[in-house]
Amino acid sequence: MWVKRFAANIGYGQVLDVVLWGIYYGLNFAWDMGCNDVVLESDSAVAVHLLNKAVDALHPLATLLWGYQDYIKKCWGCSIYHVYRECNMVANRLANLGSCLDLGLCTFQVPPDSIRSSVVDDLRGLCRHRAVG
Repeated sequence: MWVKRFAANIGYGQVLDVVLWGIYYGLNFAWDMGCNDVVLESDSAVAVHLLNKAVDALHPLATLLWGYQDYIKKCWGCSIYHVYRECNMVANRLANLGSCLDLGLCTFQVPPDSIRSSVVDDLRGLCRHRAVG
């Protein structure tokens, strides 16, 4: 099922910054749509680890992570898991699309043509082989 999806261009930053912004936008959309049971999947094992554990006050992203954790602990069911990007190509393609957009957030009510085949593959549960080399 296609639920409101998004891509964003946040400008320059570290990969973890981009992942955390994506998580923020996703949680924000889910909250605004009234979802009460959310399963958040990210291909960033580091982000998942940071969001699922106590964050030390000296961590450079501590304030941001505490804010996310407070958001996750709101009155809703929200679980966070790591998944490989090959099993969620829609999210991977939308993330790549974000770098080609103007700065800011872009939402899609229907899948962009460039990712339609990935939507079908994800719905069928088709995983692509991971290229390691």
